Amino acid sequence: MSRSRLAVSIEFSCSVHATEEEERVLRALINLLPEELRSVSDLPMTKHVTHGFYGNPILLIRVIYGEQEADKIALHIFSSMPSKDTQSVLQDFQSRFAKGRLYLRFDKQEAYRGSIKLSSGDEVIKCVIKLKPNIRRSEDLERVLKEQGVRL
Repeated sequence: MSRSRLAVSIEFSCSVHATEEEERVLRALINLLPEELRSVSDLPMTKHVTHGFYGNPILLIRVIYGEQEADKIALHIFSSMPSKDTQSVLQDFQSRFAKGRLYLRFDKQEAYRGSIKLSSGDEVIKCVIKLKPNIRRSEDLERVLKEQGVRL
């Protein structure tokens, strides 16, 4: 039986405020990736500097992976999250899903420490997973995750 594929692409974005160290924020982002994709020099990254309300610089970082890596990364994330977070994604699927994309937010501090945990706070790494066309409901995502061996 062939395994269903999960993702078409995956995008991470985060900000580095003047009070944060860019290297630490990058480490947090990299910790969301499978081991074999954790080389900073290989990150498909773009950076953009903007300014906050008081003129302080804010670095915006964006990392986008195509289909070849997206499945591997998405499965790594779902396999590494606490089961309560995976259940939360499934339960809140409709509020996290729009136009074929699943929107997740991970705690930046926890990611720096090596834990992949959902967050609703401000200090987050945003993740947008463009799902395959056959995944449009919570049940579809649950089925594919189970087929891929993710514990729910």
